[in-house]
Amino acid sequence: MKDGQVERLVITSHGYRSSIDDLGYRAAFDFRPNPRHHIRFGHDYTYHCFQPQTNSRFDSYKSEGMAKTDTIASHSHNKNVAHQLTFYAEDEMMLNEKWSLNGGVNADIFHISGKTFSTLSPRLAMKFQPNDRLSFKASYTLMSQFVHKIANSFLDLPTDYWVPTTARLHPMRSWQVAAGAYIKPNKHWLITLEGYYKHSSHILQYSSWAGLNHQQPIGTISLWRAKAARMVLS
Repeated sequence: MKDGQVERLVITSHGYRSSIDDLGYRAAFDFRPNPRHHIRFGHDYTYHCFQPQTNSRFDSYKSEGMAKTDTIASHSHNKNVAHQLTFYAEDEMMLNEKWSLNGGVNADIFHISGKTFSTLSPRLAMKFQPNDRLSFKASYTLMSQFVHKIANSFLDLPTDYWVPTTARLHPMRSWQVAAGAYIKPNKHWLITLEGYYKHSSHILQYSSWAGLNHQQPIGTISLWRAKAARMVLS
């Protein structure tokens, strides 16, 4: 007893975890009908288990003169299971000695909580090489992503949330065009000029940048669109 107050011993431990567990398989095939065509096709299946908000807390209290210790333990978690099936095919074609073409497509099916999403993502790349020292490349790609990263920082932190597409959170979609020129003046040097433009939609971010709390609900997010462009000379 000190100044009419009972001395107490308090021990508190707290744990937080955000995780994704995946299990899947892949089947890939190659087919060469002739020297000018190289065909690749196959499919992937992935079983996703998302646990974006898992909290555990343990409090232990003991007062002077007490033979027993009072303990309070709490545990909460958020679990989502999803199935993703992907089919893909591409053909790498040599049109002639100067022109080559690579065309392909991805078909994705994502199922979670009774809701099914399907997307089709084509891509096309072309190369023109007039001689051994000069070449030009251009490409177009359409992409889909069913797993969202939610963070309030550009750094990778343990408190980042990885959440799946749901009925409220649609898949992220983006398309990109790119082009480049490549010059090889001699065997020691390679000069490249590359640029791209990318447009993305359904990007998730916290509505407030004030801070990230592990008890903050997933509902406090907003959808964004983003554009990016870059040109590099090396």
